[in-house]
Amino acid sequence: MTISPAASVWPEASEVLPLRLEVEAPALGRLALWPLDLPLDGTPVALRAPRVEALAHPASYPAMKMSFPIAVRDEGTLDHVVVYQNGEKVAWAAGAPGQVTLNAEMLLEPGANRILVVAEDDQGLQTSEQFVVRGVPTDAVASPDP
Repeated sequence: MTISPAASVWPEASEVLPLRLEVEAPALGRLALWPLDLPLDGTPVALRAPRVEALAHPASYPAMKMSFPIAVRDEGTLDHVVVYQNGEKVAWAAGAPGQVTLNAEMLLEPGANRILVVAEDDQGLQTSEQFVVRGVPTDAVASPDP
């Protein structure tokens, strides 16, 4: 039995097989989403989602205003970057070719602060990276004795 490409069987059919790859974990939710048009002629496809890096990531910080510096890189063009703190959007940056850097300003709450960075490129490839910073109550922060 011979399988012909869809375009020869159905002339109006596309020469690609549209796929959507989702990577998720029960505890973390959706980690990545990649739309992928797979060529029916067997041409290899290599796509890479944006990469997120926290330029400074303290394990703990006083529960007060904090700047969280982030760099997002991509081989192509980034579409946008969104930063959430405990589910609330705290920063957004427009895309750019190659790299976007931003300082997400946030008010840390006492206890665990989940910082989620979501980045999407111009191909629709999306990735997310989660960081946790423990907000130390300001009354618990040691001050030097006079």
